[in-house]
Amino acid sequence: EFNNDFEAFKTNIILKANEILEKLGYQITFSLEHNLADFDDYNKDKMPLLSLKIIDYYGQEGSKIGKPQSFLNEAKWSAIGLSIRLAVLEQRLQNAPLKILALDDLMISLDMSNRDKVLSLIFSEYLSRYQVFILTHDRVFFELVRREIEYKSQSNDWIMYEMFVDDKSGIEQPFIRERKDLLVKARGYLAEKDYPACANTLRQVAEQELKRLVPVIARINKKGIAINEIGSIRNNTGILQKANLYFTNEGLTDFIPFLYGIDKYKDTIFNPQSHYNAYSQVYREELKASINLLTTLHEIKNDIILPVDSLIKINFQTQSGVTYSYTAKLKDDFKQYKYEHSNSIKIVWSKISFEVQGCHCSKCTIPPFSRKYPRKNIQDNYKDLATFTEDYHKNEAKIDQTDVIRDNLEVAFTDQHGNTLNSLKRY
Repeated sequence: EFNNDFEAFKTNIILKANEILEKLGYQITFSLEHNLADFDDYNKDKMPLLSLKIIDYYGQEGSKIGKPQSFLNEAKWSAIGLSIRLAVLEQRLQNAPLKILALDDLMISLDMSNRDKVLSLIFSEYLSRYQVFILTHDRVFFELVRREIEYKSQSNDWIMYEMFVDDKSGIEQPFIRERKDLLVKARGYLAEKDYPACANTLRQVAEQELKRLVPVIARINKKGIAINEIGSIRNNTGILQKANLYFTNEGLTDFIPFLYGIDKYKDTIFNPQSHYNAYSQVYREELKASINLLTTLHEIKNDIILPVDSLIKINFQTQSGVTYSYTAKLKDDFKQYKYEHSNSIKIVWSKISFEVQGCHCSKCTIPPFSRKYPRKNIQDNYKDLATFTEDYHKNEAKIDQTDVIRDNLEVAFTDQHGNTLNSLKRY
C-alpha cells in the first residue's frame, strides 16, 4: 500500500517539478526512479533507493548522462532541487488552512539572472497563496528582493529586517532592526533637523539610483574598472558623466535633467556635508528639493525582460531576399525603462554584449562562418548592436552584393522561441 501511494505521489511531483523547472528557464527534463523494498527487506535493514535520471538535456537524449551529480553544475542542481521542493510543498499543502513558504538561502548557488527568474516565479504564482519568508546572508540578493517587492508587490504587505551581531554586553547576541529605505531615512533625518545626516544619506541615494539605472558595462573606465563615484557632468568625470553619455546614446533624454539636478545638489549639499566643516551651511529647502528630485528618479523602472545567458535570434534580410539568422547568447540583461511622468517606455539596445554562436543563411549552401566573411571568430563578443551589424552583417551583404534592409530592431531581435521584444514587454 505504501509503495502504491508513493508511486502516485512521486508521479505528481515529477510532473509539477519539471513544469516549474521549465518556468525557471531550464530545458531539462528529469525523472525520479525508485527501488522500494518490500516488508521483509525492511526487517533486514535494506534501505530503499531513490535516484534522479536526466531524460532530456536541452534537446539532447539524457540517457548518456550516467552521473547527473557530476555532469550538472551547482546552479542547475539548485534549480532542480528548488523545483522539487516547490512541487512537494504544493502537494503537501493543497488543503492546508495555513500555507507558509520559507526560502532560507536556497537560491545562494544560483547566479543573479536565475535568482531573478525564481523571484519572478514566486511573486507571480505563490504570493497570493502563501505567506512568504525570504532569508539570506547575501546583501546583493537582499537588495534584489527589495527591488522586486517595490515593483511587483505592495510594499506595505512586507516587513524587512536586518540582523547583526551585537557584542556590547560582552556576549555575542543577535541585534535585529527593521530595514528602512534610504529615502525614508533621509526624510526622517530632515524631520529631526539632522541636516548633515540627511545630506549624506541623499548622496548615498543618488549613487544607488545611478548604479541601478546605468549598467556596469556603461560605467567602465579605460582601465576596465566600474565607476561608482558621482563625479561631475561639467568635468566629464564619475558616474554622472557616464550616465549622461549612456542616456544620450540610448535616447533616454527624459532622464538627463535628473543628472544636472544631482550635479547641482552635489556641490551645494552632498559633498560639503561629507566632511567636517563648522562653517558649512545646510539649507532645509535645498534638502527638500533634493528629496523630491531623488524620489522621482527612484520611480523610474528598469525591469529585465531577457536575462543574461538567454538565447536570442537576430534576423536580417538583404534586398535580394536572402535572410541571415544568427543565434547568440546574451552576456548582459535586456532591460526596459519606464518613466511614469512622461509615460515613456524604452528598451535599451546599445551597451548590450552578446556572444554569436551560429548563423543560418536562407539561400546559402556554404555556412557563412566557413567563408571569407565575416572575419571575426564565431565565439566573439559584441558590446553593441552597431558593431555587430557593421562587422558581421555588412560583410555578409558584400558577399550577397546587396544592401542590408534595416529592419526595426524590436522585430529583428527575438527570444529563442520567436517572441519579439515588443511582445515580451512587461508594461
